[in-house]
Amino acid sequence: MNLEAEKEGFFIGFTYGKTLSNLLYTNNLVQNSLSNMQNLYNFFDFTNVNDSRRIMAIKMGPGKKEGTHLHFGVLYGVGSTSYIPEAIPPALNYEKNYVIEVDGKIVITKSNVLDLVYGKSSILQSSSMTGDLQKGLNSVFDPTRSNAALVRFTSTIARTKTKLTLTGRYVDPFFTSYGIGFMRSDNFRYEVKAEQTITKKIKLTTLFRKEQDNLLSLYNYTTRLTTIGANLSIKLSRVLTIRAGYSPVLQTVDTKDGSYSLNNHNNISNFIVTYSPRLKKVMTSFNALYCYYNLSSIIQTNVFQNINVNNTLQGKNSPLRFTTSANWFYRNGVDTTGNNTLMLVEEVSYNLKKGTAFSIGGKAAHNDLMGWQYGYMLKAHVPVIKHFSVEASFEKLVIGDFYNSLGLQQIQRFPYYCSGKIIYNW
Repeated sequence: MNLEAEKEGFFIGFTYGKTLSNLLYTNNLVQNSLSNMQNLYNFFDFTNVNDSRRIMAIKMGPGKKEGTHLHFGVLYGVGSTSYIPEAIPPALNYEKNYVIEVDGKIVITKSNVLDLVYGKSSILQSSSMTGDLQKGLNSVFDPTRSNAALVRFTSTIARTKTKLTLTGRYVDPFFTSYGIGFMRSDNFRYEVKAEQTITKKIKLTTLFRKEQDNLLSLYNYTTRLTTIGANLSIKLSRVLTIRAGYSPVLQTVDTKDGSYSLNNHNNISNFIVTYSPRLKKVMTSFNALYCYYNLSSIIQTNVFQNINVNNTLQGKNSPLRFTTSANWFYRNGVDTTGNNTLMLVEEVSYNLKKGTAFSIGGKAAHNDLMGWQYGYMLKAHVPVIKHFSVEASFEKLVIGDFYNSLGLQQIQRFPYYCSGKIIYNW
């Protein structure tokens, strides 16, 4: 549950809920290996949902969220020290998380904005010897290096139509927050991003980012990443747009004594074409996407390629809409999900009056190791009363769903995906 309100220049926000992360560990501490890690992205294993981490946070202060403001926040969370079965005795497998935050924004001018954010976190674990759990919120004021800070300056130059963003971020090795469990600790990053409008139809975005870990020299290895990115968008006509991106990532790993050094050069490229012809009786849109990842590891160079083509077709006076997509994924090397996966999806939607809509679809996927698999999907959107509506969907998964990150064992364990929403509009 997330609630936010602004009134007379004062902001207040409240959040309460559960969070669960199954990305427990990496099997390569020096360099995360995509080929080995991809099957650990088990999005649908909610076995431990009853033991998930519960969080409650409140944030308030003067000033609007998008304007000049000074907001203060506190987060409180409880959870287990480890979600690996029997890794820690139950009596000790319990911890609390306290986080304080100061969030400031200064709108210098309409075109220049400065953001300043600071947070400090504390993790208290159950221990009969130390009694850490008794410290409470005061624990965040301990001298432990558990700080996190972000500085961002955004400037828009109207004369040259340039938007420039400068960002610096520092996260201490012992910073952990249940509210942003995906953020890496022990990381320093600075980034320069420029968005340049060249003509009405051409826009170029460039990026330079550098980061490193091992900030306090606690470990023998230090990893540094340098990313250089460029994205180009060209609107060739009213119906045809082309986008292209290229991002080399340079990785170096060094030891304190200089006895070991690793240098990897990775390349990430993508190409997107959008075509929406203007026809008299029907509305249609075509999208084609090609991605190429060349990722180096200690053992080999992994090549990932993905091609996706989809089309949406609907008569201008028809309640029916047809969506067709084809996706092909390839990778070299050996993998438990196979090297080639083709996935085809056809979905038909029917829109009734007053906002009611139903969809039905079929899926077919072929993998070089597993052969053909078939699935289906059902979706519904139904207004209940004024301002309120509900949405529900049900799918049978096949190999290839969710960018091949879901392995066959996970699909066989529970081959369905269900979701529901309650929507309030006013």
